[in-house]
Amino acid sequence: MRVNPTKTLNKILNNEHIRPVYQPIVSLQSGAIYGYEALSRITLPNCHLNIEKLFEMATETRKLWELEKLCRTQALKGARAKPVQRKIFLNLDPNTIYDPQFISGFTQKNLLDLELNSDDIIFEITEKRSVSSLSAFTEAISHYQSQGFKVAIDDFGTGYSGLARICSFSPDFLKIDMSIVRGVHQDSKKRSITLGIVKLCKEVGVQIVAEGIETEEELATLIELNVDYGQGYFLARPNENFQTLRAEAEVMIRQLCLRSHKLSSGFPAFEL
Repeated sequence: MRVNPTKTLNKILNNEHIRPVYQPIVSLQSGAIYGYEALSRITLPNCHLNIEKLFEMATETRKLWELEKLCRTQALKGARAKPVQRKIFLNLDPNTIYDPQFISGFTQKNLLDLELNSDDIIFEITEKRSVSSLSAFTEAISHYQSQGFKVAIDDFGTGYSGLARICSFSPDFLKIDMSIVRGVHQDSKKRSITLGIVKLCKEVGVQIVAEGIETEEELATLIELNVDYGQGYFLARPNENFQTLRAEAEVMIRQLCLRSHKLSSGFPAFEL
């Protein structure tokens, strides 16, 4: 029997079949965990949809804000257990601000109820999903920054915001998409692109997060290129709990940072 996608979406929304998982975002200068990205997982039994497809369906059926609100609420509830001073990165579809059900101030109210504050939250505004217009993207950034939230441009390199637009957007963070990070150690073009992003962001005060790090070689190259933060399976997988960094990965970051420092300072490198 064929499953009706709209009924599936409604069942997920009505019964709150969403749970959050959290993936560490790690300093590539020290190996310390800076924060966690909150990701949503569907808990409806026998549901074969992934979260990206679910958001597409919600957009088509004008229930984008309902789904966004559910995912955000669940992520914030779980955030009460986060380690002190660690940040929570929340994904945001910029089109939600045009949804007729959108509630301005919803997140601030939830933060008060949960005894969190805006300093704990960084909104990741993605370019990956279809955006109705450039104005929706910039308006979403302004909307949340005006409330004291920091903002990250997510999936950078897959959408329309070129490097020149970073200055006009004025984000606090830029997350380099995994399509650029993957194989950066053996692709001169990807390396050059990453280096250009680093150079500009350092000049304008935007911090960089590299997504999708899966190998030691990718990690070493990103540290060499002076990327601020990293995220990916090589460092830690998403988990319901606020897990620590893999011990091997933390040691590796410290070793690579020390080696990079020795090389850049003109001292001979040595094996640790």
